[in-house]
Amino acid sequence: MSKNNPMTKKEQVAEGLEYSNIFNAISNETHTANELQCLSSLFIEVRDAINNQEQSSLIETEELTAIFLKSLDVFDTPKQAKGWLESICPALSNCSPVSLLTSVEGRELVSKTLRYIEYGEFS
Repeated sequence: MSKNNPMTKKEQVAEGLEYSNIFNAISNETHTANELQCLSSLFIEVRDAINNQEQSSLIETEELTAIFLKSLDVFDTPKQAKGWLESICPALSNCSPVSLLTSVEGRELVSKTLRYIEYGEFS
């Protein structure tokens, strides 16, 4: 990649970044790299699962990125966001949010649930 044509953050995520750089591409500046490292392996696992199932598109990567960013907005710390993503959630038919992220319908349901939590409709 030349300096004259740098990749956008979305392109970097879609291309697949090194483990240590993944959240530099998708995070806002309010979290340190150390805080975000607890989520990076989970993000990579889900992204790889999507890649293994189908030809992953930039849209799917954007959806996944949006969910991870929303989880950071909704929960106080990356550790809490990761905990919620991996925990069984009654609102998701007793599935963990991360288990639903490999399908379009699952990503929509997890996004909707995060919005409900954000607005205090349930936790």
